[in-house]
Amino acid sequence: GLNNIQRESTATPLTVDQDAIYSTQATFWGARRVNQCRCGWPQTLLVPRGNEAGITYKLFAMVTDYSQDKTPASANEICHDGWILCGVPGSDYYPDKRAMGFPFDRAFRPDVKTLDDFLTDNMKVQDIVVKFDDSRVDPPSALLPGEVSTSWMP
Repeated sequence: GLNNIQRESTATPLTVDQDAIYSTQATFWGARRVNQCRCGWPQTLLVPRGNEAGITYKLFAMVTDYSQDKTPASANEICHDGWILCGVPGSDYYPDKRAMGFPFDRAFRPDVKTLDDFLTDNMKVQDIVVKFDDSRVDPPSALLPGEVSTSWMP
């Protein structure tokens, strides 16, 4: 059926909050906890803007076996902001054992002529419509009461 999904840009491990981007280093570290790595995609640029009528995009999703892809977390540093783009601290992984950009980081099989030829049972492509809502909402502060970050990770 038809789904209408609305989600805050803060509800993802891809983004970093606005204060982490625009605050000075001294202000940032004075106000934030030390487990913020200051990397990630800006929350306001998470999805294309679209327009009021809506623009159709293709969404690609792939499911993999976490038990095969997981990586050990570093015991001495954990990023609680855009950790997917930070990588796993203390290792070469971003954020799992697969190459960054997987599965689009390599040449397609010789038999692949279309996107449908490329897809396997664990992949799905779906048309989505992104609409622009011209309402204004003040960006959240980097800190909630008790110095809790607005980033996805607690």
